[in-house]
This record gives sequence, structure tokens and C-alpha cells, in this order.
Amino acid sequence: MTPLNQQFNRSASPPPSPWRTGSVAEGKRSTHHRVAGRRSRFRNPAAVLDVAFKAMQGGLTHYGPSLGYSDLRQAIASKLLRDEGVAYDQDPRSS
Repeated sequence: MTPLNQQFNRSASPPPSPWRTGSVAEGKRSTHHRVAGRRSRFRNPAAVLDVAFKAMQGGLTHYGPSLGYSDLRQAIASKLLRDEGVAYDQDPRSS
């Protein structure tokens, strides 16, 4: 059996794609990648924008804690118990 890392030809050109243009479409390597190329056609609901704006004003402008916020963990666990009947421990350090 051929090892997994040898099953793929890394020098092969990428398959044709309607989203690739220019040198990338010609199979040349590119170091520039776009994550979002266009603006959304949909407007964000005003309530979502209000909550996001208030969060930024309150200083929530950086990554959250690695264990998450305890109130959010509790809300998610409560929702899963209510809607799915699945119980989760809300303290990730207890496992």
C-alpha cells in the first residue's frame, strides 16, 4: 500500500475552479489568499449589530478565555439539556 503522503502529487496543478482567476487559474502557485472576496448580500439584523456594538464598547475586543466564558458554557449546557435531553458538565476542568 502506498503511504498517504505519496498518494498525492504535490506538484500537480489545482483542478479548474470558477473561483480561481489569473495565475492561480493557470496552475501557478500563489502566496496571496482571500478569505472573503465579496460583501454579503444580506444585512445583519439590527439586534445583532446592537449586541456586537455594546460588547465592543464594553471591552470585548479580543479573544475570549481558552476555556470559554462560564455563563456561555452554562447557557449552552442548559439549552442542550432542554432541547436534546443531553447533560453536559459545565466545568471543562472536571473531566
